[in-house]
Amino acid sequence: MKPAPGIALLWRELENAGLPSAEKVRFKEGGKLGDTAILVGIDGLGHRHVCVPAPDSDRGKQDTSSRGVSIEVRELLAGTEPRQFVDVKCSIPALNELFSMVAGDMLEQLARDSARPFNTCHEVLERWRELLERERGAPLGREQLAALMAELLVLERLVKRQARSVEGWLGPEKAVHDFVCGAVDLEVKSSLRTSGHVMDIHGLSQLEAPRDGALYLNFTRLRFSPGRGRSVPEVIDSIATSCSDRSLLLERLALVGYDPADRKSYEQTTFEVTEELWFIVDDAFPGITRTSFLRDEPPSAVTRIDYVLDLDASPVSPLDGTSCMCLLDEAAEAFTR
Repeated sequence: MKPAPGIALLWRELENAGLPSAEKVRFKEGGKLGDTAILVGIDGLGHRHVCVPAPDSDRGKQDTSSRGVSIEVRELLAGTEPRQFVDVKCSIPALNELFSMVAGDMLEQLARDSARPFNTCHEVLERWRELLERERGAPLGREQLAALMAELLVLERLVKRQARSVEGWLGPEKAVHDFVCGAVDLEVKSSLRTSGHVMDIHGLSQLEAPRDGALYLNFTRLRFSPGRGRSVPEVIDSIATSCSDRSLLLERLALVGYDPADRKSYEQTTFEVTEELWFIVDDAFPGITRTSFLRDEPPSAVTRIDYVLDLDASPVSPLDGTSCMCLLDEAAEAFTR
């Protein structure tokens, strides 16, 4: 995630060189802000720092209200002269991956406006605060990663067309459909099976087109392929480079249980796409919706209907390649208005 990869690399280099003595911070230069270096550092406790030059008006300011990440204006030696810096520190190692993204976001904002460095860092931290406060859950299993991968592969193509398309990814929020893009809704199903086109359908609304809009179903077959293919973190990095709001992306990922702290283990789980099909969900498409019942509703005693759909038992045909490109173009276009 730009510019987080460069920052993370500097931290790894510092860690590989060993920790400095207690109460000291070892720094590397991580770019410039005006005529003063941005400093990327690690202290004697292994805590990560990123320090940016600060004016006298920021003296004494601090923000210590976030779990694991603090901001403090203090003096550091820059060459032979002491100078004021905004020191942003991560004191919880489990947050290091997330902190790389927070720090990267701060530096991007400072590159646009460096007049108020403390205020800028504080405003960025405010956007990430909820994610930093979340408690860690159990890591995602292979099936969960495959389902997430299928949605992310669609999102990747959308944000490359229009950066704001990340706003339409609503599956993590338990929306009726995985993507809501103007007049186009997209539902994504994944499978690790080697054959067949069988999928679980949840509820009567999942295959119900939006009012005055169209619904398309994506079926992605994945193969677990150690040592080749792509991992979920790799696709997330690609999306983050293109999307308009990285904090929103991470918020949605957190809702499905994805924690950046598990990145290393997730990088070992790689998938290849062996088949991808798109269908328009119209009156000819098989499924159970409210209109399948008299009076457009199931019996009052039936509160939920889940079922298994086997497309091999249906005569419906997938869309051709040109139509698939057009529907993605239309979905992304909704976010340019």
